Amino acid sequence: MEWAKEPISGVSTRIVLLTNSFESMEGNSMIAQHLAVSLACAYISYSFIEYSVHRWAMHRMRIAKVLRSSFLRVLCYNHMARHHKREYRHETDEEDDRLSHISIAGILVGIPVAALMYWIDPFTLGVTIVFGMFYSVFWWIVHTEMHRDKGTFFSKNAVFRYLEYRHQLHHEFPGTNYNVVLPLFDWVFRTYKVPKPKRHSPSSQTSH
Repeated sequence: MEWAKEPISGVSTRIVLLTNSFESMEGNSMIAQHLAVSLACAYISYSFIEYSVHRWAMHRMRIAKVLRSSFLRVLCYNHMARHHKREYRHETDEEDDRLSHISIAGILVGIPVAALMYWIDPFTLGVTIVFGMFYSVFWWIVHTEMHRDKGTFFSKNAVFRYLEYRHQLHHEFPGTNYNVVLPLFDWVFRTYKVPKPKRHSPSSQTSH
């Protein structure tokens, strides 16, 4: 009966290998899904932090006064009285928005967000921290290019031109478009600004 056992053994081995292969594929798929969800959470988190810092820490002097925070006073003054009072395009870096101040404000807002995320899923928190490292560098490079117009390699990109257009509208209408590079919460809080189409007067219309 040895001749009959060998084929059965071979089939069993193949079944085991196929089962392991499917389990491995399923495991990889779950990891990919977990990573995708974590990246989505990271985007949402930093969009919220970016929006919160810009709107309530950099554009609300009264909050700084109520809290009696000299740090927030300096942050608001540098942004509102210096950064927003300059021409949108400028050649030199003056003492307006300081990366260190913005980073500190972002960390303060991000601490409760990180604590909640750690409680929900530590892996997502790790992905968010790594995401934040790239985001910080990306934000500063993009925001600098928006105002300095150095002709950086991405300056003709459609995504950048869309983000810059939104930011230009923010400088024209300071109560709108607080998100700079991660647009989301402007829609959530209804502060998204698009220019209204100009209405043509009846006299300007050609009669037929």
